[in-house]
Amino acid sequence: MKPACTTGVLRFERNDDGSVTVYVAMHDGTLQRQETINDGIWGSIIANMSYYGENDYGWYRAMSFHMGSPLDSTTPLKDKVAPMVVAS
Repeated sequence: MKPACTTGVLRFERNDDGSVTVYVAMHDGTLQRQETINDGIWGSIIANMSYYGENDYGWYRAMSFHMGSPLDSTTPLKDKVAPMVVAS
């Protein structure tokens, strides 16, 4: 079975309802595939790829960023900061 696209370009578009449409196109612009991912699943995907993961409020942090909502001052997230990595 051949992959759907071996030299494609990914484009992500946030929709008004918070869902994300993913477009896979060839470099010449030919659309190969288009999928829409609901906002909750998208938040889970982003959280799993982040430093925090889905634990320790990572999903809420990802959703706040995705939806453009600042973290409320009462949330425990406001005190949690990712460690800075310094190259030696």
